[in-house]
Amino acid sequence: TNHTHHYEILNDITKLVQQHGLRARVHTLTDVRAVSWLTDGNHWRIAGAQPTAGRSFLSNSGVVVLCTNRRLGRPRELTYAGEDVFRGQVAHGVAYRSDSLRCDNERVVVLGMGAFAIELMRTSFERRAAHVTLLCRQRGVVSPQMLDWLRFVRPYDVNFRTDRAGDAIVFAKWQRLYKDAGVATPECWAQGLVKPDGHTLSVSDIFFVSHRLRMLETRLGLVTKLTETEVHSDTGEQLPAGILIKCVGFEINEGNERLLGRSHNLTQPGMWIIYEPHLDSSMFHNLV
Repeated sequence: TNHTHHYEILNDITKLVQQHGLRARVHTLTDVRAVSWLTDGNHWRIAGAQPTAGRSFLSNSGVVVLCTNRRLGRPRELTYAGEDVFRGQVAHGVAYRSDSLRCDNERVVVLGMGAFAIELMRTSFERRAAHVTLLCRQRGVVSPQMLDWLRFVRPYDVNFRTDRAGDAIVFAKWQRLYKDAGVATPECWAQGLVKPDGHTLSVSDIFFVSHRLRMLETRLGLVTKLTETEVHSDTGEQLPAGILIKCVGFEINEGNERLLGRSHNLTQPGMWIIYEPHLDSSMFHNLV
């Protein structure tokens, strides 16, 4: 599998709680509202509330770890002209908000081409969609499963780089796959970048297979309006659609700033923050 199953993670957490007697120290359904450094210079104070219990709380600790999502804030909420007259289904591609979609024999338009959009493309086909169109501002980069596997098994040198001759061979095969599947090459490749700024790589075999079978197409553009049965883009295209799925990204996560009451110098002794930097071109030092 690509990722650990959720039940495996839950089982590990349960075993740790039991092994170390942590049940009394685990608090769920708790809203932490502020984290501040006490004047004694040795402790942090955590303030919050437990809404279901109807009470607030204060707690002191020598170390605080903020795991309030690495970089993603609230999902972007976009409403387009004509949504009220569109006769199809409209959903957002996060937080189970697309679970009720009925895709049988439908033409689906997915907005975006990040990891969420690629996942919703796959989900649409699993639910027997007849055709999917990815409508996006810029083409993301998709990797086949084999290429993703090679990134883990190829040896690294002392500078944590793979063999350049091998990089060239693998990248040439990757380009050939795009051509054979009939997929337009990402524009960022012509700029010498592995992926667009702000994106990561998506991993999907069905992306290439469905393009080859002409069940999937990728179009550049932004939605201008919806009609009863179509999605109109700023490039003049009119895309037939029975379903519109919005995978349009997230606002910047400002949760740490709100908790700490400041927007800079977020770390200091006793403060750990789990975060992810902006996904720029330096995220991948190697081509693959």
